[in-house]
Amino acid sequence: MDHGSTQLMTGMGGNMMDGGMMGGGFEWFWAILWVVVLALMVAGAIWLARTLTRPPNPPSGPGPARTELDLRYARGELDRDEYLQRRADLEGGQP
Repeated sequence: MDHGSTQLMTGMGGNMMDGGMMGGGFEWFWAILWVVVLALMVAGAIWLARTLTRPPNPPSGPGPARTELDLRYARGELDRDEYLQRRADLEGGQP
């Protein structure tokens, strides 16, 4: 057997048992893949724990400006059109 035949049989960088091109490349791939999978599992566990332990959001009511506007309307200090315009201004919409 000549040198070319030996190289063809063992592969370009040696055989698979001593870290040739085929074996070494796939070993790194699987190692990186496992690190990524473990990192995703840890991140998912942290996200789940934070989601489950977070207190529920309290129901949001009108802010203090809207409460004051409602009170002024209830006391008769504002007419309906003025109340609706100011409420729309507070809420950022159209009357």
